[in-house]
Amino acid sequence: MKNIILNKDGERIQIWAQRLGNELWLHFKGKTFVKDLSSSAKRRARGGASAGADDIIAPMPGKILSIKVREGDQLKKGDLIIVMEAMKMEYSLKAPQDCKVNKLLCSANDQVSLKQKLVDLDFGAQ
Repeated sequence: MKNIILNKDGERIQIWAQRLGNELWLHFKGKTFVKDLSSSAKRRARGGASAGADDIIAPMPGKILSIKVREGDQLKKGDLIIVMEAMKMEYSLKAPQDCKVNKLLCSANDQVSLKQKLVDLDFGAQ
């Protein structure tokens, strides 16, 4: 995992980046982004977004410190969902858009693995 520090218009932005096989994982500002780098994914991407792109998943192995939502909660884009610890740092995982919490798939103090789905969200239930 690489730690990258960017300065944009005087704002310091810390980014964690890691390549795993054909995927590039980026975590910053409480959000995780996964980009499939394979040539077949590039062809598929032209046809539309892939399913599951907005799931709340573990950006790296770590420990769940706290869960800030309950099943059934309505969330707005940017609402804090989970605080986790990894590599001796805290990460805030936030709602990527307005949504509803369908199911919590982890609990406080759980050890989670990379790519583990943590929360099932419904983006059609606003």
